[in-house]
Amino acid sequence: MTLALFLQKWDAPIGSAAFQRGIATNAAQQKLWRIILLIVISSGIISCLISAQAQTWWNKYGGEINVEISHLINQTERSLIIVDRKPTYIIPTSYSLAPNTQLLFVTQVRNIKIPNNISNIFLMNPTTQLRDELRQQNYQSIPIAKYDSSGMFQGMELWKAKTINGVGFVNKKGKIRLVKNL
Repeated sequence: MTLALFLQKWDAPIGSAAFQRGIATNAAQQKLWRIILLIVISSGIISCLISAQAQTWWNKYGGEINVEISHLINQTERSLIIVDRKPTYIIPTSYSLAPNTQLLFVTQVRNIKIPNNISNIFLMNPTTQLRDELRQQNYQSIPIAKYDSSGMFQGMELWKAKTINGVGFVNKKGKIRLVKNL
């Protein structure tokens, strides 16, 4: 039951100007708040659509570094990434990798089996034990990128395992300092 019907039932006068202005003001306020609510909800939906499609965003884990590392790896063919630590850093990067890139998570560093069809081997934050094991298998581990920043990605490195020694120097690019050519 509305206020107007309630007041009519009790024989109260409803024709006063102040009462009519109150109803009009409430209707205008309701319309204003509906418009504000519509703007807020629309802004939220648009923001979600934009951030979901972006490769990097303030709330995406690693953002720029993941894109740059995956770009470096995607320049090569038949690649393998060996990870011997927690996969925290490589999982977000893996979404940007080419479909033919393989990941190998190693819990024990001994007797690592590298598939024959692999032509490029990368190491993500390798331990000394992993590099030593690969050295025993006639691979040379070469640092190619290091993340130059503070915070959770400080010291993050990308290495390449090669059987040859031909490596050049590349200048700093973006947030990754390139140490060696691929």
